[in-house]
This record gives sequence, structure tokens and C-alpha cells, in this order.
Amino acid sequence: MDHNYINTIIDETLSTNSKHFWSFSKQTKAENLGIPTLHSNDKMQTTDHDKANTLNNHFKSVFTNEQLPIPSKGPSQFPSIQTLDIGVNGVRKQLEALKPHKSSGQDEIPARVLKETASEIPTIVQYIF
Repeated sequence: MDHNYINTIIDETLSTNSKHFWSFSKQTKAENLGIPTLHSNDKMQTTDHDKANTLNNHFKSVFTNEQLPIPSKGPSQFPSIQTLDIGVNGVRKQLEALKPHKSSGQDEIPARVLKETASEIPTIVQYIF
């Protein structure tokens, strides 16, 4: 890579017209996508398949091999929950406690919407759970 060319572009155009700089930057990033050539067993791995096998073999070598079956911990010292009653007041309290600027959960309903409708929807939400 010709660093003089890069310096010329940056010096001349960055302050007046940054398009050349960002064009070059984008082009350089596009060239660096993907996994670079890997060296394994004194061989260079260049194909995607060979790279994947090389990485897989490395990960297998550094992680532990679990002994199956997994040993039992025995019975839990905590009592199990027989029934779980979810009431309208509990649902309302939880909805009102939501932080409106937090991101949505898996349901993709914004916390702000849930919080603002906390007085109207607890009955519906109670039946969902």
C-alpha cells in the first residue's frame, strides 16, 4: 500500500472535501472482511472450509470435554412452588415500575407503552401469564 498516496489524499482533501477519504476508508474496510489466511500444521489455510476446520480443531483442543452423564446434585433444599397466582394489582405494579427509556423485550412492545397503559391492560396481561 502506497502511504504517500494516502497521505496526499488525506492532506489535500480531508479539510476541503472529505469524500475521497471516506471512499478510501470504505474500500479498505471492504477488503478486510472475512477470516484471514490461517497457518496450521505448517500449512496455509485459504479456503473457507479449511479455515472453519482449523478453527474448529483449535476450539476443541482448548475446551474441556464434559464427562457424561452430568452428576446429580441431589434433591433441592428449596420447596417447589405449587401454584403461582398472578393478580391484577401485581401486574399493574410491575407495569408501573417499568423504566420507559429501556429497550423493548422479545415482544417488541416499548416499555413506555406498557407503562402508560398500566391502568388499562393488567387484566389482559394477567390472562397471558
